[in-house]
Amino acid sequence: MRSRLRLRPPSIAPVLLALAACGGGSSAPTGDTPPSDITAPLTTASPGPGLYPDVQLVTLSASEPATVYYTTDGNPPTIGGATTFSGPSPVTNILVDHPLNLRFFSVDLAGNEELPKNAQYSFDFDRPGLFLHGLLAGTYGFLQVVDVSFSSDEPVSYLVELGGTGQPGSGSQIGTGFLGTGQVAHVDLPCYLLELGQENPGNPVWIHVADTAGGVTSFEYLIETREDASVPIGGLTGDLELTPDGSFAYLLMPDLDQVWKIDVDPGSGSFHTVLAQIDVVAEPNSMDLTPDGSRLYVAGQVGYSEVDVASDAVTPIAMGFLTIPSGLEMHPTEPVAWVGADDGQSYELIVDPGDANYRVTTLLPLQSSFLERVEYAFSPDGSEALAAWSSDANYRLWSIRAEPGAGYATLRAQLVDALLPIALGTPAIDAAGGTGWATNEDGRLVRVALNLSPPQLGLANAVLGVRGMALVPDESVLLASGAPLDGLRVVDPTSLAVLANVASGGTSGTGTGRFMRFTPDGERAYVVRDQGAGSSELWMLWLVEE
Repeated sequence: MRSRLRLRPPSIAPVLLALAACGGGSSAPTGDTPPSDITAPLTTASPGPGLYPDVQLVTLSASEPATVYYTTDGNPPTIGGATTFSGPSPVTNILVDHPLNLRFFSVDLAGNEELPKNAQYSFDFDRPGLFLHGLLAGTYGFLQVVDVSFSSDEPVSYLVELGGTGQPGSGSQIGTGFLGTGQVAHVDLPCYLLELGQENPGNPVWIHVADTAGGVTSFEYLIETREDASVPIGGLTGDLELTPDGSFAYLLMPDLDQVWKIDVDPGSGSFHTVLAQIDVVAEPNSMDLTPDGSRLYVAGQVGYSEVDVASDAVTPIAMGFLTIPSGLEMHPTEPVAWVGADDGQSYELIVDPGDANYRVTTLLPLQSSFLERVEYAFSPDGSEALAAWSSDANYRLWSIRAEPGAGYATLRAQLVDALLPIALGTPAIDAAGGTGWATNEDGRLVRVALNLSPPQLGLANAVLGVRGMALVPDESVLLASGAPLDGLRVVDPTSLAVLANVASGGTSGTGTGRFMRFTPDGERAYVVRDQGAGSSELWMLWLVEE
């Protein structure tokens, strides 16, 4: 990390003192004036009286043509006075470089004389001290929060900014407030606000403190961030899964009827290379790994493929019904997978090798007529589920009670029922199972209150075309992707306010896909991005420092 201290000393421009003629029996101006003018002029000083960190050049301006009379020695100004200066309004460049009481009045062309005024000026030429508490060394990940901490030796206001020229107000405000003498400020800087891959020289972050006189001391941090990476993929991609140990990523290749196995272990010699291209069921559309990561199930045109993760061996499984499964999702606590199908039904695939019905598909008590595609999301304890159904002309969003036992797979509420085609989004549920996120009939991100009975939709945010959403491991933010988005939107999970826009590492294409996955250690995130011309990339972001 490189950082440098920038102190800004007082800048004193060359000063010209305009001295009007003084003394000598001068009298108020005369001339032909309307006899009805009986109003005295109003004179103002600019800058006005106050405490300043630098010398000032003051201008005295009357509200009408007039002669201005003033003193700088504290004595009251008088017409013809020995220490009184005068000149036609405006009188400029009156040098004020020490504490003084500037006294002045004006007389207009009709001889109307203003009552004398005072403007008291004082100075604090010493800039406030700025003391840093801890150096921000190292390279930071996307989800880390930097503690910018500092204090001063006198009462100050402070401003922390990202970027800018170093002048207060020229960057993006991160934090502002007031400090007493010796009080320590702690300003949280989320690294998702920083530009990725700025390891040298880093992202400029400015600290400015200003005392009551307006004297400013500034310091620039250069905060380094981890570089993102991408794995070029030939062809368009679909679903994405990561093994629980973080060793492999599986990427669905629908046009090739394949699943590609990619090394995502940073410690291996083949990191981010394709290890295998596995032939699976025709026209594959969705997949998921068993919770232990031993087997991968792929749904497609004529049923399923079961892939042994250790050997890459493939076992075909018939659907058992004249229908096409889609949206395959593993239940987190039961050895079953849920799928939807083009007949509008929900089905359950038994994935427990010890079960007598292993690899058998059975019907669930859930159905939605004429809908052809579904995406499921489960709460971690398996008690709640969201199902997003769509066809070419319909979209529905369901809340489902998914806990095994009485009422297993019971429809709690139909949250959206729209006769509008949208790009199907992947729903998400938090760890507590009380809140979910999905897309509404407009394709906007919407919050779902699952803890209510019945569950209810909240307000949607302004981002159109959301197709994917995922809570980061600590649930501090939600990441949203979609075809119109060239990267990711960082969203507040509660308010759905967009906190940051993060551009992906790609240079072309039409946006990010709906599938995002995090490594089990919480260090990295993976998302697929369409690169156009029939190609994609697997985009990786470092979430935390190694």
